[in-house]
Amino acid sequence: MNTGNILMGRQPILDCDQNIVAFELLFRNDESNFAKITDNLTATATVLVNTLNNFGFSKLMGDKLAFINVNDEILKRDLLKTLQKDRYVLEILETTKIDTVLLELIDSMKQDGFVFALDDFVFNDETIKRFSPLFSKVSYIKVDVRQNTRETIASKIKIFKSFQLDCLAEKVEDMQEFFFFKDLGFTLFQGYFFARPTIIKGKGVDPRKLAIMEIINLIYKDSDISALESSFKKWPEMTINLLQFINSAAIGSRHKIESIRQAIALLGQRQLLNWLILMEYAYMKGTSSGNPLLFAAIERAKTMEVLVKTLKTGVPKNMLDEAYLTGLLSLMEPLFRMPMKDILAELNLSKSINDALIDRTNELGKLLLLIEKSEENNFPEVSAILKELNISVDKYNSAALDGIFWAQTNGSNNFQQSYAT
Repeated sequence: MNTGNILMGRQPILDCDQNIVAFELLFRNDESNFAKITDNLTATATVLVNTLNNFGFSKLMGDKLAFINVNDEILKRDLLKTLQKDRYVLEILETTKIDTVLLELIDSMKQDGFVFALDDFVFNDETIKRFSPLFSKVSYIKVDVRQNTRETIASKIKIFKSFQLDCLAEKVEDMQEFFFFKDLGFTLFQGYFFARPTIIKGKGVDPRKLAIMEIINLIYKDSDISALESSFKKWPEMTINLLQFINSAAIGSRHKIESIRQAIALLGQRQLLNWLILMEYAYMKGTSSGNPLLFAAIERAKTMEVLVKTLKTGVPKNMLDEAYLTGLLSLMEPLFRMPMKDILAELNLSKSINDALIDRTNELGKLLLLIEKSEENNFPEVSAILKELNISVDKYNSAALDGIFWAQTNGSNNFQQSYAT
């Protein structure tokens, strides 16, 4: 894969139920100053070329919408006519020059099926006046919640109500902000909030989570199949979930399951362990296959596994397993709403996994930090870690794409039926 040393950002956009409905695709290069975009035409063209040619739209986006940045120069050059119109939302940048020619062009493109959004909207008199001719032409308004006060947003958001726009709150950083803007009538959200809920110490743990923790512990203590079977027997709901999963996977079509013991044996300990951890993420928000924590955990796990292979040749299977499990466990803190150290104290994990999850110091920890910084679109730090680990941009992009595709496949299909009850 030749991506021209381009690091693309891909940030989730969520609905009111915290399901992923779209991704914004962001241009970044791998230079120390690549957070600065001086040529929007080149940036947008690069995003599209990489999405369509190097990464592949379906593999990168699945069934989600793609939000991409455009301005007057891009629109007037008539470069977007070949796009699949129902898969993109064109975000009109705040630097766009509004004139009669552009307004007529947007009207024409809208009639052809293109959908538009206003990006990074700031509620001041100059911005409102400049962009008011577009209010009736766009379908989305993206409000920067860091550049506007809550009071200003609450008083000004009514401007858009008569235009029946979907209001998107961007740069939302925590759950309190999410609920505040949801109550104001925002229907879409973008930011780090879904992976950073407030940690609530001393909160009671759901009995289902206790069951999962107990079985995970047994696996890490190398308990025999009888002990695992006994644990499942104590938790009827878990047994039902296990059987549903077995039946929904390819295993179920080849074997008639006659006992819990047989189900455990057919699944195998690694797949059982992965399934249990995914159950944790699913229980956080019910049965939604769009749960961002679920997708992020699976993406991280697969990306970690692939990246480990780039560090050395002949990687032993146990290291690949540790890499996958480190990624899968890395979002347990927001899931349990308690510090990672307290969670790990209940699990009998290897020292390398513990060190990676707590300190980010060993190889696994640095790979995890690399993924976290990429998710935050902190590309200067991404570039520094790539250099430290001697991983090329192409290899990282390839690993990240494998993680995305793996999550789309395993997050929405293989495991969905096992969360039903």
